[in-house]
Amino acid sequence: MDRLLPIYEKKKFGYINLKGDVVIEPKFDYGEDFYDEIAIAAKKDKYGYINFQGEFVIEPIYDDIYNFVDGIAIVEKDEKKGCIDRNGKEIIEIKYDDIGIISHGYIPVMKDFKWGYFNKQGEKKIDFVFHDAYEFKNGLALVQSGGKLGYIDQNGKNIIPYKFDYASSFENGLAAISFRGKYGYIDTKGEFVIKPKFSFASDFNEGLAAVSLKDKWGYINNEGDIEIEIKYDYAEEFYDSIATVAIGDKYGLIDKNGEIILPINYENIGIVLENMVSIEENEKWGIIDKKGQYIVKPIFDEISIVTDEIIRLELNNKIGYINKLGEYIKAI
Repeated sequence: MDRLLPIYEKKKFGYINLKGDVVIEPKFDYGEDFYDEIAIAAKKDKYGYINFQGEFVIEPIYDDIYNFVDGIAIVEKDEKKGCIDRNGKEIIEIKYDDIGIISHGYIPVMKDFKWGYFNKQGEKKIDFVFHDAYEFKNGLALVQSGGKLGYIDQNGKNIIPYKFDYASSFENGLAAISFRGKYGYIDTKGEFVIKPKFSFASDFNEGLAAVSLKDKWGYINNEGDIEIEIKYDYAEEFYDSIATVAIGDKYGLIDKNGEIILPINYENIGIVLENMVSIEENEKWGIIDKKGQYIVKPIFDEISIVTDEIIRLELNNKIGYINKLGEYIKAI
């Protein structure tokens, strides 16, 4: 089946194919992108899941729902949350206060302001004892106990002591932490790989991490050496060897050598897709190439990536699409 994209016409959501032909007539009060052959849709403020024919495969009976992850989706009724499988069967009863990100077969669940973990079969595996709980990565989950953050294994055993004021989940074997007012990095054994010395530290991505010292930002490698000078007023993580940085209230792009790819003179930068960059000017969004030439003039309220091939444009509650060549699939 060709990919389907949501449209909004006459105050209803429907779907088109990549040729711009209407495949599902606008008839829903809300509609999201298709993931794994189903999409979230709503009628009369109740949410369910539809197939490519526009038929509800899970009826719209929920107050809120989320996309399926590993065959499980979080659903909400009467301000309580639970989980269902793709047949709509309740895996975790809809009676809990909150549910976190599903990862590696474990689901963080909150009851009476304490967090524990269930497995995909709906069995409670770790009791409700934590003040906060996050997804498992590298076999460890970040949790809060006694006002401090530490890490547990899938048996609920505390592996890295609760001693951090801030911590992130592990990425590529390293986690950013705050200890005694300074930020650094630990490995999965809890050992300091890069000693806490920064004002803030972001996750590593593509071998570099954005860090802050004295209100300025730059990048370090996984040895803690400065790779890109700490001179920016803001810096984001690298993706596809490109990162957004700011000087003052203006944004641009740099590569891993610190060379400027896009001049630092835009109000904001959003998506970066091959030769396309969404930029904000005068509180409106447009798309330029990496030479700064307009592909789409800045007239839109919002621009976002649907896939590596498709970009969504939004203006006055209307939706349009272009491909990565800048060709319109559907004009607004």
